Amino acid sequence: MLKRLSPLPYLPGLSLALALAVLATWLAHFIPSGIISASVIALFLGMVLHTIKQPGKQLQQGIGFASKRLLKIAIVLLGASLDITTIMQVGGRSLMIMLFTLATCFGIGHFVGKALHLNWKMSNLISAGTGICGGSAIAAIAPVIDAEDRDIAFAMSATFLFDMVMILIFPLMGHALGMSDTAYGLWAGTAVNDTSS
Repeated sequence: MLKRLSPLPYLPGLSLALALAVLATWLAHFIPSGIISASVIALFLGMVLHTIKQPGKQLQQGIGFASKRLLKIAIVLLGASLDITTIMQVGGRSLMIMLFTLATCFGIGHFVGKALHLNWKMSNLISAGTGICGGSAIAAIAPVIDAEDRDIAFAMSATFLFDMVMILIFPLMGHALGMSDTAYGLWAGTAVNDTSS
């Protein structure tokens, strides 16, 4: 007979995660032109909170559930929100760029990681964040490779820091280079590692 699991141990951590998500979404409305997405703000708030006071055992179950299972569901829902017709119209060109980007990120990431003496888990997390979709990819891959919290935090911080810098610089570069909307979209979408950005 299966033992029924109580949701009560998860509630404190889930409530905290929900409160941070709501606060981050609210704060994002005050930032012009969506320069920084709510996910970046939520990550920053979580890092600040963790620095001030590490979550106790009462919060850990809910936070762990949110960062692993709920995040996977959120990634699926994010994919469901994309317009498949638009994706099909872009066609093979974007597919080739995507495959080239992934091969480059993981290939170069492997050798750069070795040169910098990074462990393979951190190297793969940074490569995933760079080549796929930033923090969402890192969080989704982390449990699969059993990554340490330190490796996850480092990879996410590096990825989001790059995102914030590129979000400010890329529009200026695209305008200076005289790119069309399609060319700029492919270039920026490939390089900036966060779907919302």
